[in-house]
Amino acid sequence: MQRIRVATSILLLVVGVSAQAGPTEDFNTLLTEAWEWQLVESPVFASRLGDRRNNDQWGDISLAAYERRHTEQRDFLRRLRAIDSSRLSAADQLNYDLFRRELQDDIDSYQYKNYLMPMSQRGGVQSLESTAETVRLATVQDYEDWLVRMSRVESVIEQTMELQEEGRKTGYMPPKILMERIPDQISSQLTEDPESSPFYIAFAEMPDSISTEDQERIRQTAKKIIDESIVPAYRRFSRYFDDRYLPASRDSIGASSLPNGEAFYEYRVRSFTTTQMTPDEVHRLGLTEVKRIRDEMQLIIDELEFSGSFDDFLNFLRTDSQFYYD
Repeated sequence: MQRIRVATSILLLVVGVSAQAGPTEDFNTLLTEAWEWQLVESPVFASRLGDRRNNDQWGDISLAAYERRHTEQRDFLRRLRAIDSSRLSAADQLNYDLFRRELQDDIDSYQYKNYLMPMSQRGGVQSLESTAETVRLATVQDYEDWLVRMSRVESVIEQTMELQEEGRKTGYMPPKILMERIPDQISSQLTEDPESSPFYIAFAEMPDSISTEDQERIRQTAKKIIDESIVPAYRRFSRYFDDRYLPASRDSIGASSLPNGEAFYEYRVRSFTTTQMTPDEVHRLGLTEVKRIRDEMQLIIDELEFSGSFDDFLNFLRTDSQFYYD
């Protein structure tokens, strides 16, 4: 599951905070609340950090939940702006700026509705079982929680289809060239034998600290959930994906063909570069840097008195045994 991204540095920021009155106290309180909000909204992320309060949950990815979180993030930003950052320490001023930037980035992203394309060829609801590799499975309670999570896979699939159907209706569709790789990934979940399911891998070997009786009970429950809930849910999803979603995916590749696509691309450039540069400015800078680096490389080639072209020199670097450790 994709975690909700809000101030990824909050965990570091709230460590060792002081309890001074005024802006500092208000700021620290807000950071603590925002961090708690993130843990509640992203239970899988919380589980990975060792917070197991919602260890049996996936998190809400419904359309209503995305709208609610957007409203709540805007409220966090409103409260942050009400704090006089000039009265914070130098360290907290930096934390303030980082928190504000990440909140604003998340808020800005909402209008581009990227959440309506919740799957890629690299992962998504088709590979939920991989979550078991990233959370602790060491105690009976851990496995009990994971079993409950498994029983809720059907809900995650339904919410994913809700997002995809809204995207299909409004034009927020991923490229077909990527979506064509997904049917085979979904098919891996359509097993006749529960023990062949990707979800059963987590139960193949269990800690010796768990009794034989508990292991058998847990495995039987897992097979029942796979057979009666998970596989039927993936069969429904497979039909939806093959019959409705894949045929509607777009032939184009670039973001410009999405609704408001050019603005979305410009936003992504700003987000990833953490600058206000436009795509054209980034491109021109890239061309300038490539030329600068190549010119410097050519100077070295000339100094070495290498006989051959630039491409010959690159091939020499890649293939000559003197550059490899045996």
